[in-house]
Amino acid sequence: MKEKIKVDLTYVSSNEIKEATANYLENEHLIKKDLQVKSVENGIILPHQPTYGAKGLPNLGLGGILDSNYNFVKESFYDGGWAKQGGYYNFSKENIDNIDIEVIYIGSFIKHFGHFLIDQVTRLWLLVNKEEIRNKKIAYIGSEKLSGNFLEFLNLLAIDNDKLIYIDKPTQFRKIYIPEQAAKPGEWYTEEFKKIFVEIAKTAMEKNKKIETIKNIYFTRTNFTVAKQKEVGENIYEEIFKRNDYKILVPENLSLSEMIYYINTADKIVCINGTIPLNIIFALKPVNLIVLNKTEKFHRNLMYFLDIVGNNVTYIDVYSEKHKGTNIGIGPFLIEYTSQMKKFCEDNNLAVPNEIFKYERENKRKYLYIMTRRKVRNIFHPIKQKIKYLVKKNR
Repeated sequence: MKEKIKVDLTYVSSNEIKEATANYLENEHLIKKDLQVKSVENGIILPHQPTYGAKGLPNLGLGGILDSNYNFVKESFYDGGWAKQGGYYNFSKENIDNIDIEVIYIGSFIKHFGHFLIDQVTRLWLLVNKEEIRNKKIAYIGSEKLSGNFLEFLNLLAIDNDKLIYIDKPTQFRKIYIPEQAAKPGEWYTEEFKKIFVEIAKTAMEKNKKIETIKNIYFTRTNFTVAKQKEVGENIYEEIFKRNDYKILVPENLSLSEMIYYINTADKIVCINGTIPLNIIFALKPVNLIVLNKTEKFHRNLMYFLDIVGNNVTYIDVYSEKHKGTNIGIGPFLIEYTSQMKKFCEDNNLAVPNEIFKYERENKRKYLYIMTRRKVRNIFHPIKQKIKYLVKKNR
């Protein structure tokens, strides 16, 4: 059994985080599994169809592989616990494209980088150092074509763009290979799953070896459009860490390979809890990771990735006690200069600039504005999603 990671909860008050962390680390999550590859002769790939949160349906949508008799192939279903994808839906049998080649099906993709890393690359183990499959095309479904860092992820696995086939209408192939998923988030993973990220990280390091190294990094979310709509107060922490010789980097301005390079050459990394720290999965060596909790909720997916790479972490509560977020991702979140952060600064001789206190009143005003808009949206959003699903279903 491998050595357990160290999780510093000195600056955490949340009992949920403390208890869930202890419970998670009690168990071994690495398993040995003889991963299989299912082959389907004359199989049909059914494109992704969103379910808009419809009750009883997979939350990441329908679609996947059908056999030649239009039966859904269960091996193409993705079971990630909370996240699930796959299933049959009615479609016109008269409009099926036919491509007479063999393809490898790697699953369904949505444009959310956190879920991409956690849920959507578990079948890629077959493509790691497997020369015998290099001549085959790679097929996938999803909400849209892969681009940006999503596409670069596959490129770093030596999968060229011309090898990829995005399925946006039912398409039949001579044979479809379906690699088994190599992990189930928060429950178990295999060495094959870990090797996907190791291979990518090694390639990225070689690609970016001439870039400058930055020893102390603060990765900010303040330039991220989605974060602007639900998070207020991170400007306080940008100021604190900038004053203490941390360089502020914007992940949205970095390629994936650059992000991986900085993670592997830094001594210290600080970031808000969420998608950004999930990039620790690319770490080839331990890094001093400090994660700022914007909520009292336990982030199981981060603990899952930290456990896989064997990286220690220090958590610091930075959320407002009066205005707590109720979910790790949904928000809204009010971030403040907390007593826990004050103690961390004292313990680590960090200077606290007076400028941060001028942000407090404006940050609270922004938060209350976002909260009001959110309450109105929550009234109409379920109705909107239901209408979307019914319109799609009846087309």
